[in-house]
Amino acid sequence: MRMRMRRFRRLTNGFSKKVEAHANAVALHFM
Repeated sequence: MRMRMRRFRRLTNGFSKKVEAHANAVALHFM
């Protein structure tokens, strides 16, 4: 269970970073 949570947290962490980069790219595109 703990291993799964750690893996899931790492996955969500990378996902949030990807979303952040995507939002920055969109913001730059619309500036």
